[in-house]
Amino acid sequence: MLVDEEQTVNFDPRYICYQPVPWYTRLFTLYLFAVIVLMIFRTVSLASGLWRMRASKSAATAPAAILERCESAFARIKTLKNISLLTLFLSVANFALCLAGSLQQVAIQKTAGLVALSGAIAECLSTFAFEIFICSVLFALAIFFEHLFARRRQRLPRPGETAGTNPDSNI
Repeated sequence: MLVDEEQTVNFDPRYICYQPVPWYTRLFTLYLFAVIVLMIFRTVSLASGLWRMRASKSAATAPAAILERCESAFARIKTLKNISLLTLFLSVANFALCLAGSLQQVAIQKTAGLVALSGAIAECLSTFAFEIFICSVLFALAIFFEHLFARRRQRLPRPGETAGTNPDSNI
């Protein structure tokens, strides 16, 4: 039986090098952290507003006050939608800048191949996926609360009606 000599596996790493995260990506990460904190506070605020509207409905509060709370909630929901769109635009801009920087690094390397290019794109796409996830969660929360408050506003008695004459007024 023939025994081969010790075999060594050659591995030529083409894209294993530490590159510091660019300043714009760090700044955008800080922005995403602020957006997540804002999203949590807004969600708690909107949920408590919805609960207060339900409690005030049972306490026979004037429909005008409940309608005013709905309008205030719609303004906060519109802010969430606008922040989600801003996050979408900023994440696309951050992705473009990250990809341009990575492609510049690949262009100046001595051996640039498909492996180096795919590594650079994968690095940019991993950050972009997280950014788009945050944007999607923000927009989904805004749509969810908009639907809830719209349903609540539809169930309010119209001006001139009493609370007992509206068949949809029970919640």
